[in-house]
Amino acid sequence: MTQYKKRAVLIALSLTLITVFIVLLTLLTPEIPVCPETTGTIERTEFYEDQNGNWIREDLSWNIGKDISAIRITDLNDLNRIATVNYVPDRFVVPGTLPQDAAIVPLDQTFDFASCGTLILCVLSPDPFANDFTAQAEALDRYKIGDYWTFSLLIPSVFNASNIYYDNQLVACNGEIENYEFIRFNTSDDRVTVEHRAQTEPIRITLKFYTRREALSDHYITIHYQSNGTLSGIGDMPLIGTESRILSVQKQAPVVFLVALILCAMTLAVLLVLSALKQSSLFLPEIGIVAATFLLFLSGYCLASSTSTPLWHTALQAATPLIVSGAAALSVARRFDKTFRIPVLIGSLLGFAAAFSSPYLPFSAAAVMRHIALSLQIVNLLAILVFSLFPQSKRTPPPRFLNIICALSVAGAVTAGLFLKRPAVALSDPALWLLLFSAATVFVVVLSVFAKTERENAYITANLNAEVERQIKDVKAVIAERDNLLQFVSHDLKKPLRSGETHLNTLLERETDAEQIKLLNIVKQNNARVLSNLTEIASYAKFNYIAEPSCPTDLNKLCQRLYRLCAEDCNAAGITLCNLVGESVKVFAKPQGLENALTNLIFNAIEHAACTEIVISARTEKNKVLLTVKDNGKGIDPAIDIFRPYVSENKPDEGGLGLYLCKNIVESMNGTLTYVSEDGAAFTVSLLRA
Repeated sequence: MTQYKKRAVLIALSLTLITVFIVLLTLLTPEIPVCPETTGTIERTEFYEDQNGNWIREDLSWNIGKDISAIRITDLNDLNRIATVNYVPDRFVVPGTLPQDAAIVPLDQTFDFASCGTLILCVLSPDPFANDFTAQAEALDRYKIGDYWTFSLLIPSVFNASNIYYDNQLVACNGEIENYEFIRFNTSDDRVTVEHRAQTEPIRITLKFYTRREALSDHYITIHYQSNGTLSGIGDMPLIGTESRILSVQKQAPVVFLVALILCAMTLAVLLVLSALKQSSLFLPEIGIVAATFLLFLSGYCLASSTSTPLWHTALQAATPLIVSGAAALSVARRFDKTFRIPVLIGSLLGFAAAFSSPYLPFSAAAVMRHIALSLQIVNLLAILVFSLFPQSKRTPPPRFLNIICALSVAGAVTAGLFLKRPAVALSDPALWLLLFSAATVFVVVLSVFAKTERENAYITANLNAEVERQIKDVKAVIAERDNLLQFVSHDLKKPLRSGETHLNTLLERETDAEQIKLLNIVKQNNARVLSNLTEIASYAKFNYIAEPSCPTDLNKLCQRLYRLCAEDCNAAGITLCNLVGESVKVFAKPQGLENALTNLIFNAIEHAACTEIVISARTEKNKVLLTVKDNGKGIDPAIDIFRPYVSENKPDEGGLGLYLCKNIVESMNGTLTYVSEDGAAFTVSLLRA
């Protein structure tokens, strides 16, 4: 299966699993039912003071569902959502009263709240005049505590300062409303707040309804709010139900976000430390994923608990998914040129800016910015799929499968956040789990890469001494070759000069012509002078062969060439030369140096071994090749160290540098030269196999 097909299968399988996970979590999570709006009328008698100081009685009536929105406790379950609220813009209504100009606002839709105003929740007791009142009262017995039917109401964040009243009693203050006189709404409090101060926090209120039929009463939750930004009013649907269920929902969200926040912070810290220690920018996209996820969970935690910067965290929560998806796209786009990656980066930053600015802009402008951010988010999601599936450049390795899985998890989380309603129960949010999974995947990817690098570094460190010794040995070999060059040249040139001297002496003995004798003597003197100079050079210069680099060398070809060079000399001396190196075996060697060393071994056997046969053979042992030059001559005295300079079985002054040079040449290739004297002499060259 090709790499492309493997990626296609992986992407299809990952998308299938992510989709199944989202669908199953959504279906298996029970939806919190919306409390139905009750029917009937609300009749109240209110008294107010006119300009003359006279108290006037007024009988008022509202049709539920038309004039005002209200719920009745007989319609409640253990946990319910309130989907509508009564809204009065631009003024603060006296708590416990119902204004005639209130509008019914649905909370499951986007609504343009005024910068300040009043929200009223009406929770009614059972109708005392209902024919089935007794049955209704018995059904409410499970909510009865003492003489009261008791429920808890959870009011979500109200942007971005609010005072909340239970009937006519002040029960909560979040932030401060500008120029707000409490005494106008609550006679027991004479405070005045002059400047606006933002703060949001979910507020839980306990609602108690007296169970006696003749003393039943309704409750009204009045919320005065003020915002210093475009985002105003209530941020989500209130919840009402039993105390245990409401407490569970209220406490779960901050705890879940806090745990996720800590995990992301730990992951981010490890990634930053590793990248700093290794001075690597390779994993900047992955760090971007975790950092943006961290900010997303941070804003979620602050909004679920308490914050003095609610607009900031709301903007951050809307904008960070653009960074998460953009970083995920870049993490799988390393094979693509900058012409593809830079537009994704720029688009993500523009989308972030658009989404971040929306809570601060007017309602119509904010809607435009949200549409721009949504469009750029969809582009990022498509980029993740394209970059994961299609290769573009072969200069860099393809993205790791874990990188692809991480990017697709981010895509699934972002898609779920865009098109699914956020559940009231945090643990039921598929986007949260997918983002946590992607952060964990990033951690595994980066840690595995750095662990692999550490293993490689540990191996290099463990073998550092051996590597240093090898390099020192190579340097010494080069220096030795340089210092011994003149000795090597002088040794080889002496032989033909001495042979020429012998021939000159023979010619002088046979020559009778005086003029010819004079010329021959001149040649003899010059020859002697050269020999003398070479002797002086050899006295101070050490052997140094040409610093030839080692490379893979075919022994079969080298030995065939060696056979052609030496066969005639062997035949002239009555010696049979056999080349048994038949297989093509490669070694790390200096080809010219190895050829000269073997030539020297063969000619030493011709001159000194008194043999009739010389055999060249080779065999392998593990990672080495052993090349042997063996003769059937007289052998070598074991007491003599033949590899020392100028050592010979003959007189000391007749010794030379031949075997000494051979050993140095072989050792300069990280090889060894040894010999055994049994049924003649066998010299073995050991070299590393290539």
